[in-house]
Amino acid sequence: MIQSFLSEDIPPSQNQLETKRIKITAYTSILCIFLCVTFGIGFFIFNIFPLNFIFAFFALVHFSTWRICMAGFSRVAKIVLYFSLLLQVLSMSASLGSELDLKVFYIPIAIIPFIIFGKNERPLFNISILFTLLNIAIIYSLDKYNLSLPAQNISPEIKRWINTGFNLTAIFCMIFLANLFLSLSELGETLLYEKSNQLREQQRQLSAQNSELEKTKSELERLNSVKDRLLSILSHDLKSPINNIQAITELILEEKIKKEEIKAVALKFKESSIHTKQLLDNLVNWSSTHLTNHSPDPKKICVKELIDNVFHYTGYLAINKNVKLTNSIAANTYVWCDYDMMEITFRNLILNAIKFSHNGQEVIVYAVNKNNKIQITIEDHGIGIPDVLLNQLFEPNISKTRLGTNAEKGSGIGLLLCKQLINVNNGDIYAYSTPGIMTTFSVELPACKI
Repeated sequence: MIQSFLSEDIPPSQNQLETKRIKITAYTSILCIFLCVTFGIGFFIFNIFPLNFIFAFFALVHFSTWRICMAGFSRVAKIVLYFSLLLQVLSMSASLGSELDLKVFYIPIAIIPFIIFGKNERPLFNISILFTLLNIAIIYSLDKYNLSLPAQNISPEIKRWINTGFNLTAIFCMIFLANLFLSLSELGETLLYEKSNQLREQQRQLSAQNSELEKTKSELERLNSVKDRLLSILSHDLKSPINNIQAITELILEEKIKKEEIKAVALKFKESSIHTKQLLDNLVNWSSTHLTNHSPDPKKICVKELIDNVFHYTGYLAINKNVKLTNSIAANTYVWCDYDMMEITFRNLILNAIKFSHNGQEVIVYAVNKNNKIQITIEDHGIGIPDVLLNQLFEPNISKTRLGTNAEKGSGIGLLLCKQLINVNNGDIYAYSTPGIMTTFSVELPACKI
């Protein structure tokens, strides 16, 4: 375990701060090599023993430290660097004694643990500080009890030069290490800023993803609601006419219906097929607008011609109930919208007006220009709409199916389909009713200049 700790290499995922600390270790080793070689040469020239051999020895030690660091054993290099510096100062103090004060070197030395040991090397940092204090205590003991072995043959002049050189070197090392510490701090601030930006970007992305998920969830819930509504309509509204057709067909095949009754049965067939076709048309169009997000293709449309075409399609029901269809729209009334969508819309509204009118009544369609909008109104004088139901006409989750005056059935999605188609064409729809007297549905669409 200890061997693994000491031989730990720089991992591939090493962060930039640790990489910076390793570089600082290498730079400090190079600085120590330079100083040891410089002082060592001087001491050899002036034959100052044992300082010459001390500096020569530690020049080799610091060179070895640099090689270890370059080989990737950064943690070993840090340990060797720091403790070799402590040992070097201790050996210099032992050789010079109290004649020269070397305690000034402990200021730059004390800075080194703060810039070479990272947060994962906290035990090494604590041990370094402890040994620094121990080293200082030993030097004071050497001075106090005269246990040092002062170097011989050193004149006062040379001692002044040595003392000046050591002081200047200590100051230079403090400036050098302070700059390294500053660069490390600036890198830390830069990395913190970058990390903060990355976190903000990640939060923004997560927020966007959450928003997309919420939209997807809402869309899935909406589609599921559409599916449930379709299944409900298919299982109830289509099942009944199909069962009736099947039952009547079996009666005809079994010759249980008299010839004079066949015409009445055929009329029932026709009514059932008309209702079923209208229901299927609404289902297809309603599901299409909900499932495919179909976009409108707006064009200039003559409203009078549009309503005449719808009257042509719905005329058979009006004839059966003796309901008069009146188109009071001026020929020069134009709107800007999708023709097919509006044909479906007014077909449903006019069929509803016929459905809830009594035999012999009239359905009137008229239009007025209103603030750059054309308001097209379908008016009937049938059974009307109760106030409770009137306020819920366009609510998607409330069933509004009612039988007509001749027991005509509905799907409950006609008005929802109308509102959907009108809204995508930048229009709106309003309903007013006085039960038993009158009902109007007003559709507002963008006006188009002639």
